[in-house]
Amino acid sequence: MRIRRLLSMLCVMLLLGPATVALAFDAAGTVYPGIDVSVYQGNIDFAAVAQSGIRMVYIRAGEGDHTVDTRFEQNYANAKANGLLVGLYYYATATTVAEAQTQARAFAALASGKSIDGRLALDFEQLGGLSHEQVNEIALAFLDELVSVSGLQGVLYSDLSNARDVFDARMTKYPLWIAHYGVTQPGDPGKWTSWAGFQYSDTGSVPGISGNVDLDHFTDAMLNSGSTGGGGGSTSGGGSNTGGGGATSNQYTVVVGDTLADIAIRNNTSVERLITLNNIANPHLIYAGQVLVVQAGDMGAKAGEAWYTIQRGDTLGGIAAQYGTSISALATLNGLQNPDLIYAGSGLQIR
Repeated sequence: MRIRRLLSMLCVMLLLGPATVALAFDAAGTVYPGIDVSVYQGNIDFAAVAQSGIRMVYIRAGEGDHTVDTRFEQNYANAKANGLLVGLYYYATATTVAEAQTQARAFAALASGKSIDGRLALDFEQLGGLSHEQVNEIALAFLDELVSVSGLQGVLYSDLSNARDVFDARMTKYPLWIAHYGVTQPGDPGKWTSWAGFQYSDTGSVPGISGNVDLDHFTDAMLNSGSTGGGGGSTSGGGSNTGGGGATSNQYTVVVGDTLADIAIRNNTSVERLITLNNIANPHLIYAGQVLVVQAGDMGAKAGEAWYTIQRGDTLGGIAAQYGTSISALATLNGLQNPDLIYAGSGLQIR
């Protein structure tokens, strides 16, 4: 993608300490490897790409009013044929709300009739001459129109500089795919609580592609609702996954697309208990193939237990008041070391 590379690189100097960043702005779920491509990558051998371990590819569909990427159809067909998860992005050039809506409809038309795994991504970098207010109005109009017309979900692509300084809190209704190069963890733009995608290099090398390619970490937050990360799929119902690696009935083998919250719900436990049992340093970062202990001793669900799924914006105090209990009781029951740190989607035992 075309992007303000230098600004993105310079932003590394503005980061807070690693521990603060990890707590405030981290991956939105299971992380798996990806790339994003366009006509500039030429003819791609997607069989080799898939064999290299890449799981997801974002493909440029077009740009501007009606310009279709000349490799779009070929890239889409070949990526799907080789079992990759596919998302699409569109390089917008709109300078008015009306133009944004027109370009969004053009994007929706290109996506129509295709099996799209990933959210449709807006790549809006051509901001010269626009005020911050205009940028946000245009971006919102594009994504709102796109979602309305396509029936799919949207995601915003941005470098750290624009995500932090230009896009405002209104844009957080859509997940963030952030570009920040030369770092292992993207900088915190201060509005989103997590990243859905992280483009960490524009000079990557992947088998099957000649020359440089953008490298990404994608999470299941990049997927449209109902899509899965593949890799054998996820387990359903209660009970534990008994995958390979010597897993037992008290263990679960992570598959692509899993989050700790999903695993906790399936196994009648909480994210906090999984963190404690498995000594997980980063609760947003788990890997396909990783074997997790899901029960130990009397840690499993018992008759009479009640659970609450944490929603975005919840506080432990608010949940305690809702259920007639106390913060300290909930913290003790769920093994919470920091009562101020809870995660949307986590299962919380309330009795």
